[in-house]
Amino acid sequence: MIQEQGECRIVWPGQLIGAAEACRILGIDRSTLSRRIRDGKLAPLAQLDGPNGAFVFDRTDVEGLARVR
Repeated sequence: MIQEQGECRIVWPGQLIGAAEACRILGIDRSTLSRRIRDGKLAPLAQLDGPNGAFVFDRTDVEGLARVR
């Protein structure tokens, strides 16, 4: 379950994708993805621990953003 601004939302494991898949769906490269995250235009569900901290996204959110473009 993901808590989003005071609300809870269920995200199934099959809906979770990494940055590479998010880039593929959006048709952008990794630097553009990083810039959109930094600028608040795309919000990852989480950033994993570790030195590089991989981002995890909800496929539904990314596909919705791709449709709007």
